[in-house]
Amino acid sequence: MAKIAIITDPDSAPGFELTGVDVYEIKDMDMVGTLIGELIKSKRYDVIIYNEEYSIRIPREINELMERSIIPVFVAIPSVRTSAEKGREREYIAELLHRALGFYIKLSR
Repeated sequence: MAKIAIITDPDSAPGFELTGVDVYEIKDMDMVGTLIGELIKSKRYDVIIYNEEYSIRIPREINELMERSIIPVFVAIPSVRTSAEKGREREYIAELLHRALGFYIKLSR
């Protein structure tokens, strides 16, 4: 089974922790490059998932390592915060639930 790490914001971390994967919270976006570099060197993970909003803060040399990497595989995902800024938080969560469960759930307040 693939070993997965998720790099995310403190607001999203508890939800990902429920899945049983290793979660790394980023409180300072300037630290994301350092963390990814450490995770690459550790060779502990097969897949590293990170919030796409972090992409602009990843230094060029780390980004080049990520692009050349076969294992781990890097996956950027939109964060709930990014979707919320676009006014799409309900749509985003509904789509995540649909992919995970296989059917749509209507979200209401």
